[in-house]
Amino acid sequence: MPKITNEFKTGLMLLIVLFIVIVFVYSTGALHFKKEGYILRVFYDYVSGLREHSPVRLCGAEVGYVKSITIVSDAQRTHVAVDLFLDDGAKAREDSKFYITTLGMMGEKYIEITGGSTGSPFRDVKKPVIGENPFRLEALLDKADDMAENLDEALKNVNKLTGHVDDIVTRKEIDVTIENMESITQNFKDFSADLKAHPWKLLIKSDDNDSKDEDKENEKTKDSKNDARGSIIN
Repeated sequence: MPKITNEFKTGLMLLIVLFIVIVFVYSTGALHFKKEGYILRVFYDYVSGLREHSPVRLCGAEVGYVKSITIVSDAQRTHVAVDLFLDDGAKAREDSKFYITTLGMMGEKYIEITGGSTGSPFRDVKKPVIGENPFRLEALLDKADDMAENLDEALKNVNKLTGHVDDIVTRKEIDVTIENMESITQNFKDFSADLKAHPWKLLIKSDDNDSKDEDKENEKTKDSKNDARGSIIN
């Protein structure tokens, strides 16, 4: 059995490391072999950290990569031109959307192209595309600040309305009701104290009522007697 020299071991290790590096570079999109395809330009206002060699996917399948990213400025605006290299078989439709999104846990940015609607014609590759701007955290924070200000203003208006309601209902109607209840309570207390001090007043009132009832009965008896006498005379 031939003896394995140190030089052979070193060369083998170098080949293994080189193979791993090539696989890693190719898997990350930094290395692309010659393919048949075409260039499609997409404009964005904001690319959210998108880089060259980032993957491009159509309906979730990888069909190309970002070839270049260029800042374009003119008299009207400043935006970003992203040139995509796409396989010949990857054809976007007229209503396809071009999103910048995130891939995996590492947060790698890539471009996702939607398939478009059924029956929509294929897009002319010579015409640039207006992409969908990615979500910006700063915009969300600005909206949150605006919502907080609007909420604070709404709370102030609610407090003002509550103050008016208190003036209209609580301080007028409820206060009057409470005063009436206090007056009734005080009258009842006075009446109760008077009865305790002069209990004979109840007897007087009952005697008066009894005498009135007796008078009514006497009057009825007199009337009946007079009616009887008149009938006898007749």
